Amino acid sequence: MLALGNAFKGLGHGTLEIISDYLENDDELAWIEQIMRDTGRTVTTLASPRAVKIWERASQLEQQGLDLRPQIGAPCIYPDEPGRDDQSSGDLSQL
Repeated sequence: MLALGNAFKGLGHGTLEIISDYLENDDELAWIEQIMRDTGRTVTTLASPRAVKIWERASQLEQQGLDLRPQIGAPCIYPDEPGRDDQSSGDLSQL
């Protein structure tokens, strides 16, 4: 991953997207941070709204001038699914 990230080094643009199932793991967050520090590039990743560590790390890194952008995917709601109406309550606790 670092070799791919280094291709962006010095370009002044580009974002790396990392997909991981371990965004609450300190070792995983450490290597993501290391890629950001080594390349100077923004990193984005798909995160759960209940994941705490990735959001905390993003805030900490922002204060240091690094850009970690966790994203939350939109839930799929099918209006014709039995037992569901066509209105989303916006309640993410059911995800």
